[in-house]
Amino acid sequence: MKLDLQRFGKSKADANPVPVFSVLQGVSVMAGVLGTLLAVGMGVVGATWLSLALEGGEMRVVWACGVGFATLLAVSAACIVALACFYLLCGRLKTGTAFTEHNARAMGAIARCFGLSALVLIVALPVLRLLIGETLLPMIYVAVVAFLFGFAALLSHALSLLVWRAQALQAENDLTI
Repeated sequence: MKLDLQRFGKSKADANPVPVFSVLQGVSVMAGVLGTLLAVGMGVVGATWLSLALEGGEMRVVWACGVGFATLLAVSAACIVALACFYLLCGRLKTGTAFTEHNARAMGAIARCFGLSALVLIVALPVLRLLIGETLLPMIYVAVVAFLFGFAALLSHALSLLVWRAQALQAENDLTI
């Protein structure tokens, strides 16, 4: 069912988007906090495995922990940068500036962060499979997460191109008026 704003005496231009973008900023902060806690928890588990592997002299597990730590660090850093870009993007959208170069660059940065995360996971996947061995279920999870990061990168890149195009059209329209 469509909301008919004119029936209530308001046009679509009068609708206030500020609460939506404020909620999205809050969600991005919560996602950053929860993601950081998850990364720290995974780091603690990895450190425990590393300690056990060093005691047992299992060099394959030591190398797997190193690859896991590097992957965790790279994906976490990329996600924090993407969340920061999204937070700033929502702040600009609250002021009513949608089709700007800053917003297009922010969407491009988000796309690159997601693409980097997907690439890191895709590269780490066979290395971890060789080092760890027969653990199939975690590898399936990593592959699904890599696919989701890749899909999010494609969507973000498409939105970036859309904002670039809209910004150019808006600039052209401003010049003709």
